[in-house]
Amino acid sequence: MKTDSGLAACVAAAASLGAALIHFAVLPAHWQEWPASGVFFGLVAVFQLGWAVVMPVRPHAAVLAAGIVVNLGAIALWVFSRSAGVPFGPHAGGPEEIRAAGVGAVVLETAVVIGVVWTWFRGQGGDAVSGVTSAIVLAGTGAVVAAIVAIGVASGLDHGTHAPGGEHVDHEHPATVVPPRDLQVTRPPAGPPPAESPHGHDDDHSHR
Repeated sequence: MKTDSGLAACVAAAASLGAALIHFAVLPAHWQEWPASGVFFGLVAVFQLGWAVVMPVRPHAAVLAAGIVVNLGAIALWVFSRSAGVPFGPHAGGPEEIRAAGVGAVVLETAVVIGVVWTWFRGQGGDAVSGVTSAIVLAGTGAVVAAIVAIGVASGLDHGTHAPGGEHVDHEHPATVVPPRDLQVTRPPAGPPPAESPHGHDDDHSHR
C-alpha cells in the first residue's frame, strides 16, 4: 500500500517524463535557430528523464532539491523569455512566441514542483493510500500527462517545419500554372488583301 508522499513522488516523476519528451521534441527546432539553445534544451530533457527514473525509488533530499531548482529555473526562464525576452541569442531583447509546447512543459514542470514539495514536507511516512485510490490517481495522471505531451510534441514538431525566420519550409517544387484553354486568346486568320476598286483606278487616270 502506498503513502500519499510516495504517490506524489510518482506523479512528479510522470510529469517530469512528460516535460522531457516535449523538450526532446522541440530540440531540433531550437538547435536550428541557435545551437546553444539546442544544447540547453537537450541537457534539461536528459536531466528530467533521469530524474523521473530516480525520483520514485530514491526520493532523497538531494534529488528533491535538484528537481525543484531545475524545474523552477526552467519555468522562470520561459516566463522571462515570453515577457521581456532573453538578453542574448538570435531573439535577444524581444519576447518569444507563446506556443503549446512551452505551455505544456511549464504545466508539467509546475506539477513536478508541487509533487516534490508535497513529498518533501510529508516525508517518508505520510498517510496510507488504498490501492484503488492509487490506481485512480496514477491512471488519471497518466492520461493527463499523455494528453499534454501529445499536444506539446505536435506543436514542437510543427514549429520544427518552419524556418528560423518564421517561413514555412516547403520541400516540394511549385507546380507550373497553365491557364485554362477557354481563357487563351486566339487570333482569327488574316484574310486576303482587299481588291482594288475599278472606279478608283479610272479617277487616277483622269488627274494625270
